[in-house]
Amino acid sequence: MSSEADMMILDSVKENTRMKKTITHLEEENKRLKDKIKLLEIHHSNNERMIDLLKRHKDEQQALGLHIIDPTKFEPPNIGKKRKLEHGEGSQVPRDEGEQKKE
Repeated sequence: MSSEADMMILDSVKENTRMKKTITHLEEENKRLKDKIKLLEIHHSNNERMIDLLKRHKDEQQALGLHIIDPTKFEPPNIGKKRKLEHGEGSQVPRDEGEQKKE
C-alpha cells in the first residue's frame, strides 16, 4: 500500500513539475505577444497620424490652389514668350505664337 501511495505522490510531483514548465512557457509566450501588441498599437497610431497628416496636406494644397488660381483673372499661358526664353532671343519662334493679340 505504501508503494502505491509513493507512486501516486511521485506521479503527482512529476505532473506538478510538468505543469510548472508549461505555465512558465505560456507566461513567456504571453509576454512576447504583449510586446508585439504594443508594437502593433504604436504602428497603428503612427499610421493614423500619417493619414491625418496627408488629409491635412491635401486640404491645404486644395485651399492653396483655390487661393492662387483666381478664376476671374485666369489667362492662358504665354507659350511664345516661354519658348523664346527657352530657345534664346534670336530663336525661330514667331513673336506672336501663343500670345493674345492686343488691339
